[in-house]
Amino acid sequence: LYAGLAASVLAGTLGSLSSAHGAGPDQDARVRQAVDDAVKPVIEQHRIPGLAVAVTIDGKRYFIEYGLASKEPRVPVTRDTLFELGSISKTFTATLATYAEIEGKLSLNDSVSQHMP
Repeated sequence: LYAGLAASVLAGTLGSLSSAHGAGPDQDARVRQAVDDAVKPVIEQHRIPGLAVAVTIDGKRYFIEYGLASKEPRVPVTRDTLFELGSISKTFTATLATYAEIEGKLSLNDSVSQHMP
C-alpha cells in the first residue's frame, strides 16, 4: 500500500523528466529529488524502516535506496535487497498492464501468447 502511494505520486512527477531535459549529473539530481520528494514523506509518515526505488527514464536506470533491510543486525537496503511482495504483486501487475495499454504497448484483450512465448 505504501509503495503504491509513493509510486503514484512518483509516476506523475517523473513523467516530465524525459530525455528532453538532457542526461548527465543534472538529470540524476532531478530524478533523485523527485524520488525523495515522493518517497520521504511516506517513509516518515508510516515509519517504513527501508525502501528501494528503481526508476527507468528513456532507458536509463536509477536506483535509490532508503533505510534498513534489517534492524537486527543493521543491514542497509541496497539495489540487490529482496523484498517480499506477497499479494500486492497482483496490484503492481494490474497497474503496469493498464499503463502499458494506455501507452499502446498492449491491449488488455490480447492473449498472453501475443506477448510471451
